[in-house]
Amino acid sequence: MPKPCPLIRERRISHSKSTQFRLKKFYPFVLCYTKLFMLNPCLCNRMTCTFFRVRCIVGKGGIMRLYLKNLFSLKSTFVLMYLSLFSLALTVARIAFTQKNVFLFMAWNLFLAFVPWLLSSFLYFHKIKKNLLCALIIFVWMLFFPNAPYVLTDLLHLRKDLSVPVWYDFIMLLSYAFTGLLYAFVSLNFIEVRLNEKYKPAVIKILICLMIYVSCFGVYIGRFLRWNSWDVFAN
Repeated sequence: MPKPCPLIRERRISHSKSTQFRLKKFYPFVLCYTKLFMLNPCLCNRMTCTFFRVRCIVGKGGIMRLYLKNLFSLKSTFVLMYLSLFSLALTVARIAFTQKNVFLFMAWNLFLAFVPWLLSSFLYFHKIKKNLLCALIIFVWMLFFPNAPYVLTDLLHLRKDLSVPVWYDFIMLLSYAFTGLLYAFVSLNFIEVRLNEKYKPAVIKILICLMIYVSCFGVYIGRFLRWNSWDVFAN
């Protein structure tokens, strides 16, 4: 019988050693798990179920990984990310130079513009078969959607503080406004693509026009009546 090649033998030995080394790492966890199972089996079963659920979502081939992979395959994601970082960098530089947190609220407004984009992107990449769940996500998206074009109205704060030149504040507020509008348009496009699977083009045009009208009314409510999206649940 021919002898195995020395290189193959060395690889087998090294592979077995590395496997043993990896298994030794899990010995303490196995012991703790065994003790916990003897003390409280119900709690141990719940922990195991939670672990496998998290692994299905975050692990290799999980929902979250697939979502992020599809999300960063779009050019619009990188454009929005760079514009958001640029706007935040201008705000941080202004605060560092003036030692005033005058426009710090713009970061919160940008986050509120980010929320509907996040919801619509999840709906865009995941085909949800349950109509009730899909309608619920669109309802929550509709509540937060006016926050995206609302950022454009923050140009009213242009001369709120004259610690820096006006042109600097104008560029900063305009970058926030442009980013918020882009979040709105991309988010609306995600919803439109998903609606194309269920309704006719004529119905979709009416729905999109209605959504834009409702969002404009939401901007008016937020700017002049000072209502927030979460007031629907809180108040």
